[in-house]
Amino acid sequence: MGWCIVFLIIEDQRAGVDNKNRTDWYFGTFSGRHSGECENAEQLKQFYEELGKIAARKHRIAGKKIDAAVIEAVNRITQS
Repeated sequence: MGWCIVFLIIEDQRAGVDNKNRTDWYFGTFSGRHSGECENAEQLKQFYEELGKIAARKHRIAGKKIDAAVIEAVNRITQS
């Protein structure tokens, strides 16, 4: 398979400052292969580098906004 647009939604559960469970959500897209399509170690490394870029504070999103973010990303990609 070739390159495609990969949509990632990452759920990160952790204890907050007040020791209550907190869930952080991250959303992003990139052009490439998902981990199951990687054919060698270099491609897998590139996938995890992209994953790390998305799991950054600037990509954090409220859980209730995930649906809208996915729809917006799909519309942006299909219009280009």
